[in-house]
Amino acid sequence: GTLHRPCALHGGYQRMKTKWHISVHPMGFICLLAAFFLMPIRHLIAAILAIVLHEGAHLLAIVLCKVSHCSVEWTPFGFVAQADGFSFMSPGKRVWIALAGLLASGFLAALFWPLATQNINCYIFFMANVTLLFINSLPILPLDGGRVLLALAAVIHFERCAKKSLLLLSYIIAGLITGLGLYAAWKGLFNPSLLVLGP
Repeated sequence: GTLHRPCALHGGYQRMKTKWHISVHPMGFICLLAAFFLMPIRHLIAAILAIVLHEGAHLLAIVLCKVSHCSVEWTPFGFVAQADGFSFMSPGKRVWIALAGLLASGFLAALFWPLATQNINCYIFFMANVTLLFINSLPILPLDGGRVLLALAAVIHFERCAKKSLLLLSYIIAGLITGLGLYAAWKGLFNPSLLVLGP
């Protein structure tokens, strides 16, 4: 998914080349290290590759929209791209940037679907992209699905009300995900992803 922060210079991103800042969150490094020891290596490689390609599509859209500055950070949930001036962009550009990752994951899932039944590695990569597509399509802020809906709401001047509704929906879905994780743990099916994703 993408998180975005406003730029102090309104419209300045249109006249400048994109500058990059790449960093690693300490918890992101710890989670990646833990996944290396706890996950099968081919599952980990498939997940990282799917995330990189998903975020790469966001970054390509950011470059095409001529954003002045973009910071990329590896977090416990994968890469997060922050684009300056996002809130000042036209709804069309905001939709394009938020939708780019979903389109990339959907395209890769469709591309590897015919091969998924023939090769285990293709199946794992297929499932990694399907999972990314599903999670990021949820109408939750700041996930891609929520960003797309918010930008579309701006077209009909309904953004402020839509943001309040999406935030409420985000809290409800986050609570349900956390509750599902706790229920699964109570039933002996411990899934740390659900317990981390919800909060």
